[in-house]
Amino acid sequence: MHPKKDWKNFLNSFIILLFFFSFSEKVNADFHLPLIKVPCGTTDCNLQYNMTNTHYKKADNSNDLLIYLPGGRGTRNLGYSEIFPQTHLSSLRGKIDLVFLASPYPMPHPKSNAPLRKSKDHFARIKTVIDFYKKKTGKRIWLSGCSLGTNSVGHFLSNPEHHSLIHGAIFMCTNYNVVFRSKTIDMPILLIHHNSDKCSSNPVSASIKLGKKIKKINKNDTTVIRISGGEASGDPCSAQTSFHMFGSKAPEANDKILEYINSH
Repeated sequence: MHPKKDWKNFLNSFIILLFFFSFSEKVNADFHLPLIKVPCGTTDCNLQYNMTNTHYKKADNSNDLLIYLPGGRGTRNLGYSEIFPQTHLSSLRGKIDLVFLASPYPMPHPKSNAPLRKSKDHFARIKTVIDFYKKKTGKRIWLSGCSLGTNSVGHFLSNPEHHSLIHGAIFMCTNYNVVFRSKTIDMPILLIHHNSDKCSSNPVSASIKLGKKIKKINKNDTTVIRISGGEASGDPCSAQTSFHMFGSKAPEANDKILEYINSH
């Protein structure tokens, strides 16, 4: 036996294992985020689904938190994955706190009519998630939606009681069927859209029209930003590489979103 040699081999193995676990921890911290289940226990919640699945990505040097409501049926695999969902907001990671809010059930949308996006249960989930992350982080809350997610934001802000819950709102790739019935509002609101969005229910004119409507009643700032150029591919409504999701211009769109948030 060679005690010194055995001890040296053990020490080398320990160092290798320590490096491996340290690297794994960093990878997990960057990409494999914990799935945070937020209780939904108010009287308006459908108690068949007593938890709302969210994904949280923290940014150390930001004072703001952006809650993202996805389009389509609002589920994105019901949010069960431990990995933060891939979206057109990827370049914002580490620059602002991000929360992906998935619906626990699909929300059908024939001809962009999505009645479940204005249901008491849907509103209750948005409110409980806002309250949860406001208490968790102490940061300013911005509510955003993309595509049919803008329907959720529009319906939510149509109720004046919801206005005080957030600092501002962001409409991305606005759906043509957004309802916004509030008679007055007082918060910074950004609408951002790619000029070449080819998704038939989400033309850039939808953001322009909604922006004009909000501007008339908003005591605060209302800004419409139009992104141009770049490259796109895939399904015009669902592909992350389409102009509906800003295509190759997504980082530029995200920079504009961050600039707006930081200046308001």
